[in-house]
Amino acid sequence: MQQYLDSEITISYNPTNQQFIEIEAWLFDENKKKKEGFYKNLNFVKSAFDTHQIAVITFKNMTIGFVTWFIYADKIATIEIAEIHPKYRKKGFGKNLITSLIDYFI
Repeated sequence: MQQYLDSEITISYNPTNQQFIEIEAWLFDENKKKKEGFYKNLNFVKSAFDTHQIAVITFKNMTIGFVTWFIYADKIATIEIAEIHPKYRKKGFGKNLITSLIDYFI
C-alpha cells in the first residue's frame, strides 16, 4: 500500500530493497559522523523490513524516514523506531509519517 500525501511525498507500507539500502546508508553516515542514530539497531530495522512492519516516507523519490512497529496479540501496536533523515527533520515529515501510520492501523 502506498499513500500519496502530495505530488512529492509518498508513504509506503511495502518498501523496496532499494529503500532499505537508502535507509542503511544514511543511518551508517549519521552514526559515522555524529555517533548517534539507529545504525546500531540496523538488525532490528532489517527484521521489521523482512516481516513487513515498517513504513517509509519518500520526498521527491528519496527515502527520508521510516517507522517500525510491533503488533501484540493481534490488537495492540507499538511504535518501535521512528527516524527521519537529519536533513529533513523539523519540517513535518515525521508528523506526516506517524499520522499516516495511525490511520493505517485504524
